[in-house]
Amino acid sequence: MSIYPEKRGGKLTGRLRVEVQRNKKTLVKFATSQKEARKLETEMKAGLHDNPDSSVAVTQTNNGLKLLEDQVELQWNGLRSEVQRKQHGRRFVKMLAKVMKDEKLPDDLKALRSIHIHKAVDLCAGDKSAACYNSYMSAASKLLTWAEEQEYVEAVPKLRFRSSARRETFYLTDEDESKLRDTVKAMGWDNIITIMDVQLATGCRISEVLKRTPKDLNDDGDGFYSLYLGVTKNGHERYAVLDTELGKRFADLLEKGLPSYDVVYKRLRSARKTAGLPLTQPTHAHRHTVATRLARENVNAVLLKDFMGHENLQTTMRYIHNDTAQKKQVAKNLIRRPTAAANMGGHR
Repeated sequence: MSIYPEKRGGKLTGRLRVEVQRNKKTLVKFATSQKEARKLETEMKAGLHDNPDSSVAVTQTNNGLKLLEDQVELQWNGLRSEVQRKQHGRRFVKMLAKVMKDEKLPDDLKALRSIHIHKAVDLCAGDKSAACYNSYMSAASKLLTWAEEQEYVEAVPKLRFRSSARRETFYLTDEDESKLRDTVKAMGWDNIITIMDVQLATGCRISEVLKRTPKDLNDDGDGFYSLYLGVTKNGHERYAVLDTELGKRFADLLEKGLPSYDVVYKRLRSARKTAGLPLTQPTHAHRHTVATRLARENVNAVLLKDFMGHENLQTTMRYIHNDTAQKKQVAKNLIRRPTAAANMGGHR
């Protein structure tokens, strides 16, 4: 008897093949997890699956969403970081289960239609960016392609991605920041102001800020504080610098204890709503703001990439937002610049 990964055409299918020798015959069944495979192996040894027509696929059909949940890490590999893959992948399956329950559908993948997928992704992504929505949709599509290959669904429903041709504005203008700051102060959320200031001073990811402890912040004695950000999701150690005033404020907050991500997210979103600002990316917008401001101050692109902790320049470019006024200024600079012909006295 043995349990091993099934392959088709040299590629792993995501299923486990279970083989048991019984009555001089080799019985073969398939499972989708080690736990299920061991249970199946025990049943096969006991003769519960001697009927050649019996199949684990019968129980799989009645537990279709569990199949997807077991496959999240395998099928979403490379689409997100390990932590995000577990967190967002299982959230998607949970939302899909909710949609199917609300519509009184059986827990059977064959009942899936594209409308169910779109509703689940809507629940996951909410009012977030098109990029976030499309990342969920891309992963959902990958998951359903696997389900089709395993014949759990008859065909992968055609999915619609959101158009991202029009770039969404995530950064804060000076006026936006002033509105947001005044609103947060009026609500009495001083800790949120400090966290926001740390992000806008360093370009840190919100996760990097909220994971800090008092030992990560050091008074350099030269008017600045050094903030150790740990190893980022790209695998690099990262540091930032705060001025004395902000350094002291953040040190006090670290001693008192940082709020959770949910608290920061909900309060910033609430403040944005009150201030009449877009609700998308209430925490991540600060990171886009820093990249945009530094780019407008003509910071070297490679230096900006390293400062932001990005793996490549392509990612950094997505964080930089140029408005119409900036583009006009570039055109004006070109017009004001002396042409080569003028420098040569008009001769060729």
